[in-house]
Amino acid sequence: MSLPSKPTIDDGIVKVWTGKAISTLQVHAGEFPAAGPVAAGIETILHREPVPNRFHLTATTALGVVARCSLDDTPLPALLHAALAETFAADAVEAVRRAAAVMPSPKKPGKTPYDRAKREADASRRLMHAEALLRAYLDPVLHDAAAAWVAAAAPPAIHGAFHFDRQSLHRYGSGGVASTCTAHDGREPADLVVVLVPGGVRSDDAAAKPDMTLAELAETAQAAVARNGRRYLLRNLTNYEVLQAQGFPADHCNVPFRKKGKAGGMTPEQLDDLVAFNAGEGRPYTGEELRSFVPVRKQYECAGNSVAVTCMAFAVGRAVEAAAAGLVAVANDDRPAPDWVARIAALRRAGHDTLAALARCLEEDRTAGVQTVAANDNSVDVGIIVAGLGCCGDDAREVLALLAA
Repeated sequence: MSLPSKPTIDDGIVKVWTGKAISTLQVHAGEFPAAGPVAAGIETILHREPVPNRFHLTATTALGVVARCSLDDTPLPALLHAALAETFAADAVEAVRRAAAVMPSPKKPGKTPYDRAKREADASRRLMHAEALLRAYLDPVLHDAAAAWVAAAAPPAIHGAFHFDRQSLHRYGSGGVASTCTAHDGREPADLVVVLVPGGVRSDDAAAKPDMTLAELAETAQAAVARNGRRYLLRNLTNYEVLQAQGFPADHCNVPFRKKGKAGGMTPEQLDDLVAFNAGEGRPYTGEELRSFVPVRKQYECAGNSVAVTCMAFAVGRAVEAAAAGLVAVANDDRPAPDWVARIAALRRAGHDTLAALARCLEEDRTAGVQTVAANDNSVDVGIIVAGLGCCGDDAREVLALLAA
């Protein structure tokens, strides 16, 4: 599939809504794929290389996913449930402490009155889900169910990973299609990817006893993860994958955005991981370049606020087809019916963009010595364009100006 070229500063500056403010961002106003819309499966966008840790879910985020999905009657897929349980267990002690915290009253009252009873009830629900997750991790039944799910999975693993699309706010599935991108994907997990870790083991020396307290469960589970190693890595779709799901190149938003010297919210360790990750995928950016690019969160927002290239190509293509019939029918004088629409469509199918197709039609008709009628205009080229497109002289001159630019 032919994709829009990577944006550069010279392509123009537009205003892009990023959720909180209007930001100036260099973007490319290029054409849609000349070959037409092509469906892209999730297998074409998932990374083959391990992604940086910043895209992995934290224990607190894993707990939030489970709590949200508990509102739906549909159970989580066994593999995703096991991965969420292990992710939470890996840092269970600190995650339980955070889950038990009750947000204090704000210093300045907001629009919504502070309700401590509600905050305490929310903390109790979080702790209830935390205990359920820890007991699930320490129970071999869940991991046996996850292994059975993997063996029978359809579609199978992609590069050793399984993709789960968020089918609603409270439900995940594995249909092999990325869910709709939103501007909030950078703030909360939408689609999730479970990567199977080779060599991960499961020992039965740690089990949850009925009389264990939540603190004891957290210590036991965290020690078990440290001892046995990880069997699953749970992550979000990266900003590169989200852009590709929308039909753009992976590095479409890697353009200068910040003033030189700002770190962009990345620690030196995160920056080193990102440099190595990009180099492994053939993008040899330096740390200074990555710091200057559009922030990752804003890249999610731009992808979520955009329209998928293939969808727009389909819609515009249908509109052009409908308009073409009307253009061809306009022949109310002695001029022959315009034929450039069909010729341009054929050239686009062959891989040319619209301007290149127009230029070629013009050159072919010049060479053929096409006889044209261009009233009140001495330009032969304008007459050729008028005859070819069935347009007026002013529109033909605009086309000619585009070709000369």
